Amino acid sequence: MISDNRFPQQSLPVPDRYDQLLDSLRRTFPLLDRAKGAIALPSHVIESRSNDVATLAADLIADAEREGNRQAIASGRLLLAAVLWRRERDSARATALFADALETFEEEGNVAGMARTLLASGVMYFELADIRRALDQFQFGLHVSTTAPSSPYLPELLRSISLVQNRLGEFRERDQTLVLGMHVARQQNNRSALLRLLFDAGQYDASSGRLQSALERLVESASIARQEQEDLWYYRAVKVIGEVHAEAGSHLKAMEYLNDYLAYAVARGLDNDQSFALASLAVVHARMGEHPLALHYCQRARAAARRFGSPLPEANILMTLAPVLAQLGEYDAALEAITTAARIASAISSAIRIASCHQIRGLILCNAGRYPEAIPALRDALRWAQAMPNNEGDTIAELAHRDLALALRASGMAREAEPHQKEHERLQQKLNAEQQHAATSSALLDFDLQTLLDTATPTSGDTLTQTVERLLKSSHEWLARANATPTEPPPAAARSKKSQQGIAAARESSAEPDSANSPSVVVRTLGDFAVVVNGHTITQEEWGRKKARDVFKYLLLRHGRAVPAEELVDAIWENPAGRNLLPSLWNATSCIRKALEPGLKPAMASRYITIADGTYRLDLGNDSQIDFVEFRRLIAAAAKQADAKQQAGLLEQAVRLYHGDFFPSDTAQEWTNFERSTLKDELLQALMELASLQKKLGDAERAAAYLQQALQADAIFEPAWSFLLELHSQPRHQHQRQSLLQRCHEAYQRELGTPPPKHLVGEG
Repeated sequence: MISDNRFPQQSLPVPDRYDQLLDSLRRTFPLLDRAKGAIALPSHVIESRSNDVATLAADLIADAEREGNRQAIASGRLLLAAVLWRRERDSARATALFADALETFEEEGNVAGMARTLLASGVMYFELADIRRALDQFQFGLHVSTTAPSSPYLPELLRSISLVQNRLGEFRERDQTLVLGMHVARQQNNRSALLRLLFDAGQYDASSGRLQSALERLVESASIARQEQEDLWYYRAVKVIGEVHAEAGSHLKAMEYLNDYLAYAVARGLDNDQSFALASLAVVHARMGEHPLALHYCQRARAAARRFGSPLPEANILMTLAPVLAQLGEYDAALEAITTAARIASAISSAIRIASCHQIRGLILCNAGRYPEAIPALRDALRWAQAMPNNEGDTIAELAHRDLALALRASGMAREAEPHQKEHERLQQKLNAEQQHAATSSALLDFDLQTLLDTATPTSGDTLTQTVERLLKSSHEWLARANATPTEPPPAAARSKKSQQGIAAARESSAEPDSANSPSVVVRTLGDFAVVVNGHTITQEEWGRKKARDVFKYLLLRHGRAVPAEELVDAIWENPAGRNLLPSLWNATSCIRKALEPGLKPAMASRYITIADGTYRLDLGNDSQIDFVEFRRLIAAAAKQADAKQQAGLLEQAVRLYHGDFFPSDTAQEWTNFERSTLKDELLQALMELASLQKKLGDAERAAAYLQQALQADAIFEPAWSFLLELHSQPRHQHQRQSLLQRCHEAYQRELGTPPPKHLVGEG
């Protein structure tokens, strides 16, 4: 028997402090106070009062633009991006606004604004099932926040990372990240974050069979939520407490809690929470044998999930709906529902849901007496379940073995059914033992960070970052595997080998870079900017941020040399004095690593970028081709040649590389100006040398062509005009010379507003 006697029995609505904050954020408030309040608004307020929030964002941006306050403008854009995503599901416009806000906060040194933006954009990507990008945002937000360990977003970012780990089935790492988050939240006395972390921990306890532990955490979460006037989280705790009672067999008590949660979600217009409540009620009614009512709640839950627009809730509801339809004899409808759920699970690369969908499909076919069709579905379920790391697919595998044994016996294959029956019994005993062990534990899974928490400063930025990166190692490896084969499980032979060698060994070997296939890199800087890796041109989106391109360009200028972090910050960021921009530099470097090596994991060394002793070094390798480097190499090689034809050939190769000015779109960047001017001077000298060589070789026409090319690069380059006029000094060239003189006058008037020097064109 479970007890929640510490839980308040009345379920009255509690005032929400965020609603009160939103109501108070009027134009009578000082601009910066409004900006700070705006970025503190959580997603459920933005969702339920989107029109009010949109008005607040528009007013904030308008007032901030009038006052020229960039931080307030960024706050308004952050808020508007959140509205566009929550209300309109417009991810493209939201992404652009998030990027603008992040860049402004970064330039202003606003760590809290950066962390809040990264948290919000990461949540958007998470709901879009773009797990890799979500994880990138959360990790950068974590790194930014650890530079100011009192940041209120630090525990929230740890919580968000735990949600990603849960999605990927990395349950041990998830639990460890949650413990770390709760520790930080208690150290900060950040009760809002603590109640969310406790809520998540309670949910995971419940799913692992630790019902009493789950209730204790959920009751504490609900109590804090009531004290902090966070009504949404109060009622979410109510909902999970109801589910715990349902799991314990107290169905009527469960429905009381769940109906309270549903009434709140409907009153607030929260579609996502409505779908959660309705799906939970469907499960309770199905357990009570009330299948028509369960079907009714499933259909309502699916409609609410579709209104919300995120694929994951709909997939979960369809997985609940399919068995209910089967119980009602609606087998075709049940199969259609589970097929749709499997399609969604495949689209979001959720291996555990794909495995569950195959198992549910097989069970439905067994119940319908269609055993030959059930067999391949159940074998697919086994393949997916056995491919999951750390035995996380054991529950699905146990059910699949049970149903497969039944289907094989019913199909006259009793001998083939026998090993599946034995494996079902073995897994059942194993899972029962694990559940009994878990039920006696009042804590999360064993946590190996206790030494860290006992000996290190709990909110040490470096310690937290290193710890979470270690916990995320397997998540990045899962993403790498999913990216390589997003919809297919590994072949049976590979799974068997991995099982024998152990997951740890497989992960260790996968962490080694494949040096045999080192990609070639081509960089264009003259006339335009482009980086091509292994034939693929890195897009603007793949660079991630403009600052990443700027840092890459600066390091490229000093290719192969170590550049101090302070030098990079001073060159790339405006007004860096007094601002901690090292997290921004770290993020820019991280973006460069991902752009150059998309499969690179955080713990792996890059083959191109080295960070050591406070310096950054870019070395693209001997097989790389960098146009301005090659341009200079060819000119230097030409200078060593004694043969005029060979010298001219090398100079012609160099000139062909020069398609325009160096980094032409970066003229506002002071650090590019000297190199741009120097490279143009080198081009002009190369063209003059070519003209001289061609004249010596007796080809005056080609010499003149090179001089004309020099004048295209610099319309008033005096040596070129002088040489060109000299080539046309003979009487037979009189007409051409007059035309050249006229062009020379026009060029000087256009560029300088003066006539050309008299020594160049003569007195006439």
